[in-house]
Amino acid sequence: MTSPIRPQNARKLVEALIDRAYARDVTGLIRALTGLGGAGTALEKRLKALERKAILLENAGRRLRPDDPIVKRLLSELDDALRVQRGNLNQTAQQVLLHTERAAAKLAKELTLPQGVNIAWNTPDPQAVLQVIDYTALPQWKGFIRGFSEGVVEQIRLRVIADFAAGRGAKVAARNLRQIVTDLPAASANRMMRTLQMTAWRDATAVHYAANAHILEYSIRICTFDTRVCPACLALHGTIIPLGERVDDHHNGRCTSIGVIKGTTRNIPSGESWLHTQPLKIQQEILGKAGQQAWQAGKVRLEDYVSSYTDPVFGEMLRSVPLHTALSK
Repeated sequence: MTSPIRPQNARKLVEALIDRAYARDVTGLIRALTGLGGAGTALEKRLKALERKAILLENAGRRLRPDDPIVKRLLSELDDALRVQRGNLNQTAQQVLLHTERAAAKLAKELTLPQGVNIAWNTPDPQAVLQVIDYTALPQWKGFIRGFSEGVVEQIRLRVIADFAAGRGAKVAARNLRQIVTDLPAASANRMMRTLQMTAWRDATAVHYAANAHILEYSIRICTFDTRVCPACLALHGTIIPLGERVDDHHNGRCTSIGVIKGTTRNIPSGESWLHTQPLKIQQEILGKAGQQAWQAGKVRLEDYVSSYTDPVFGEMLRSVPLHTALSK
């Protein structure tokens, strides 16, 4: 029998297919959110007024206060601009889910069956799969959409407070405010859409694997071996997932799973063994310098980083705890 696709090649295959669809679906939304403070917009005019005032404050030896009227008006106008994007957020999410279902239908089989092997494979009804992964129908998702603008504005307000508390000059604070107004709305939306896509992908894949219980034994969790991987995902790499259960991951998580045909095995090296083969620099990028030292000394294990919590939209999710928490285990 031809060998099944290798785990890391599987990860690349998944990324290649879903990233193309994601870029197509989300680019318009990200462009719109990034351009909220673009040339000629009301927000841009407010930002310029803020920067002019910051120069005056700096010359007078004063700092930019969080309750400054210009700051308050800027945040109010940003909130209004973000509210206008609610429909765009929902429409984008629905497109992401549609293309994710199609990707799962294609990839679940390709990731499991060796090339050239003809085994009967059941493909679930697309509408049934869409019902399973339609997070946009949940009241919690609707709450997220309603709260998106308030959440972004609150993060920006806290940044202004932090700059003031840290004693930063008015010009630095104004520059930081412009940067976060430009970047944060798009980054927050991108994080949520990517999490929606990957969680729905894992849900849909679990449905496909369960529909093929006549030929599958279980699936195996696969992470991405690179410097972006978190210790918790490394720890769980290679673990067995019962059919019908999804891989739980964190926000922006990239883990997936590969089905295992009955009567066969998959030789999957552990995340721990992979990490041992990596140069010190790579180990430190993943664990941090202190974390790498503690891990090398046997004071902490990768599994000590593993935790979970319940997300209001996506349910059970993975969390990689900080080093001090991992050490306490």
